[in-house]
Amino acid sequence: MTDDYDFRASERRRARELDELEARRLRARERQRAQLRAAHRRRRLGVLAVLGIVIGVASGAWVWTSGTPKARRAAAPVVKVPAAPKPVARTMPAVTRGVHVTAPWASTPGNLDGVMATPGLNLIEIDVKDENGEVSGLEARTPALARRYGAQRDYYDLAHVVRLAHDRHIWVVARIVSFKDPIVAEHDKALAIHDSSGAIWHDGGGVPWLNQYNPKAWAYLISLGKAAARAGVDEVQYDYVRFPSEGDLSSMRWPHKKAEPKNATIPRFLAAAHSALKPFGVKLGVDLFGLAAAHELGIGQDVSLIAKHVDVISPMLYPNHFTNGELGVGDPNGSPNTIVALSMGTFRGQLINAPNVKIRPWLQDFGGYQAPQVKAQISAAMGQGAVGWMLWNASVVYNWSVFGATHASAASNSNPSVG
Repeated sequence: MTDDYDFRASERRRARELDELEARRLRARERQRAQLRAAHRRRRLGVLAVLGIVIGVASGAWVWTSGTPKARRAAAPVVKVPAAPKPVARTMPAVTRGVHVTAPWASTPGNLDGVMATPGLNLIEIDVKDENGEVSGLEARTPALARRYGAQRDYYDLAHVVRLAHDRHIWVVARIVSFKDPIVAEHDKALAIHDSSGAIWHDGGGVPWLNQYNPKAWAYLISLGKAAARAGVDEVQYDYVRFPSEGDLSSMRWPHKKAEPKNATIPRFLAAAHSALKPFGVKLGVDLFGLAAAHELGIGQDVSLIAKHVDVISPMLYPNHFTNGELGVGDPNGSPNTIVALSMGTFRGQLINAPNVKIRPWLQDFGGYQAPQVKAQISAAMGQGAVGWMLWNASVVYNWSVFGATHASAASNSNPSVG
């Protein structure tokens, strides 16, 4: 969720978990195969029974009509195939209270169950595509491009997570890191931003990005959203839906570049995503920089234009991301309620002409913050018209008491701090 955040520090832990994860995955697949074999046997028996009835009726009709040339033949019974059910849009909770969880963290047994049992929590946002470019949870629905370049991971089964969450009346948000992509952009130069020499451009952290103008890059990101929707999520949320902000920006080159401002390109992508996802009945959300409503950042995040194509805007209002003096606050990190309230005000001002768009901010639960600082942010956000809130901590270690109950079990299973 933050540009200076990096998942590489967690690789050592992931390596230790892979053997256990692979064993669990094989056992799960064997159970699924056994269930499928049993289902196939039941279907075959059903088909044979229907055929027996049809043959019996036809045989009786032939005997009855033999020797009677003018008799009408008995018609075979028509077997009606039920139409596939249409997606049913669920209603977002009136006030959403949620957290972000990573895909590797979700693979550890008991972690998700523990979070879902938190009293007061009614939203989980889970990585479907993360900052590493890894694609998780989609199983057979994984887009071909992710499989081709080795981006697919089997950390968890999204459809299963959705079923568990919906049983508990929890809203499920699929997070898709958009144009920042260390895997596909690195492997497919045709989809990546180039530098002035024609090679793949890399940002200040050495990470390549997908080309914001390339229709095939759009198609990949939208296919991820559609796959998540088919798995049953309630909302698809695009993160890093912007142009890069770090590195040698002057050297960037975009094949297929259109003669339009960046502030037109990102809304155009979101309009295409909204149109593609509409048949699935899911909401479309987007993560934006906390200063996007107050400043022109040069990354394509014009709040008023983006609002025309999304259902939910989630500004990242982390106090420690604001510089001293920003919005007139001398110490933003030491004044979480003030900086969040003022930031919410800037977003509300940009959404005057989009009254149906909901603001549900990301709030800081890291950097030494304890429950009082988290609660101060929540109070400020709700006081400024937020429909709810989500807490961010890259290590999935939260102040669970802000939901109404201490949740030590989930914290104890979390990843070690990465930064």
